[in-house]
Amino acid sequence: MNDVEVSEKRKVLKSLIMRWISDAERFETPIEGLYFVQVHSDNRPISTCYVPSLCMIVQGAKRLMVGGESIVYDENHYLVSSRDVPVIAQPFGMTQEHPFLALVFQFDLNLLSRLMAEIPSELVEQASSGPLMVTSVDSDLLDAFIRLIKLLDVPKDIPVLKPLILHEIYYRLLSGPQGMQLRKLTVNSGVQDQIRRTVNWLHENYHQSVPVSKLAAMAGMSPSTFNQHFRKLTAMTPIQFQKRLRLIEARRLMLTENLDANHAAYVVGYESASQFSREYHRYFGAPPKKDISQIKQPLLCN
Repeated sequence: MNDVEVSEKRKVLKSLIMRWISDAERFETPIEGLYFVQVHSDNRPISTCYVPSLCMIVQGAKRLMVGGESIVYDENHYLVSSRDVPVIAQPFGMTQEHPFLALVFQFDLNLLSRLMAEIPSELVEQASSGPLMVTSVDSDLLDAFIRLIKLLDVPKDIPVLKPLILHEIYYRLLSGPQGMQLRKLTVNSGVQDQIRRTVNWLHENYHQSVPVSKLAAMAGMSPSTFNQHFRKLTAMTPIQFQKRLRLIEARRLMLTENLDANHAAYVVGYESASQFSREYHRYFGAPPKKDISQIKQPLLCN
């Protein structure tokens, strides 16, 4: 890889994003699934749920806290999420003059499935990976996104040229280090859409107690079939997924809102503070007070 070439193309990509996003925090482009993000100075951690997508930073860096693991990546890398993953995210390294800038590209699973069928299996790397994978930025992928964003200047070209550029982007991802994980996304993409609706509902309503039978009904499946497909998509049962959302949001509340453990537990839907403490310890590796004291200062200093 030519580092100078990558650096120059990243500058072009940055200038294109800055021109469209202006002073906004988020700009939704006319190209479905593609949007830009900008953060100037508020670097507080936020709890969110990553969907299958790519995030490419062009200025700044980001820290993700996934359970007890911390993932950091910057403008020299991009991140691929291959399934729905609850995380705490924190951009850092930005100022008012040099904000955090990134593009997010949410995957079209139906298109991904069709293209997967066209790619010889020997071109798909077999190495397994986790749901979040950080990869070094390469010149070809940067070039494809530059061409995709340039289509915004000529809207009449989007219907004709967008499919060709998306084909290239998906090809480069499927034949790269994250190819095996993305290949798994192409199986039963219609079923995954049904499951994802319940995932989205849980993300908005994590504090509510809801039986699995109700979630299965939302997806139009029997409880056993729903459980099976939910685990394939998220690597968790629905109850485990909801519990993780609650714990991650409680951690964020203690980090950024200075709530104590009991208050945070109540806000996210726990009725028992002792149960919350046990499950928090099991998931994050330390009881709430100790965990927060260990991570709060380093987070706020970056």
